[in-house]
Amino acid sequence: MKIVLIIQARMGSTRLPGKVMREVLNRPLLAHLLDRMLQIPGIEIKVATTTSERDQPIVDLARRMGVAVYRGDEEDVLSRYVEASLGYDAIIRVTGDCPLLDADIVEEATSRFQSAKCDYLSNTIDRTYPRGYDVEIISRDALLKIDKRATGDDREHVTSYVSKHPDEFDTDQLKQKSDLSTLRLTVDTLEDFELIKRIFETLPEGFSLDDVAQLFEQHPYLKEINQDVKQKEPY
Repeated sequence: MKIVLIIQARMGSTRLPGKVMREVLNRPLLAHLLDRMLQIPGIEIKVATTTSERDQPIVDLARRMGVAVYRGDEEDVLSRYVEASLGYDAIIRVTGDCPLLDADIVEEATSRFQSAKCDYLSNTIDRTYPRGYDVEIISRDALLKIDKRATGDDREHVTSYVSKHPDEFDTDQLKQKSDLSTLRLTVDTLEDFELIKRIFETLPEGFSLDDVAQLFEQHPYLKEINQDVKQKEPY
């Protein structure tokens, strides 16, 4: 099975413009995410951004790091994934606002997807992972089915059609023993960024989700930094 990991990223975030290029430890958040994903053996990586000139810094960063880039429609993210995944059997979907995502979580999800032989696998169906550690894997056949049927917001959110029509797909999920679903570790607001910045500055290079969980156990006040942030729908 030929699999590609596609990271969607753009500068035009409504709540925190340019968030993926905001710097922590003198490096953009997207660079930190790419560092982590490049640790996964045997998986090709692409950054899927838009044709807008303002997204050129994303293109430049990816190319400097030796990562392929696909540029497509800014609003129709689903079409970006369909076009960027041409020639592959399955797609790992990761978003650029999840810079803490562990390579081993993606590896575990990929292994389970291949053994389950399902259409779609996610660790967000019954959430046990923190928000910000989201990984989805979908077969290209299923992605093409969505592309034919999805309209409106479902084209922006790529896989939301699956959750709305579960009877049309064979799905599986990845869960962990520890329920860390109350942690918000994605970057969508300035408060989110301040929390992620604090984590990167506190923990040693190459830290894992276990390290992050332990940090919150030791310093529970960290949750207060972004506790008032409301997640945008549909996720």
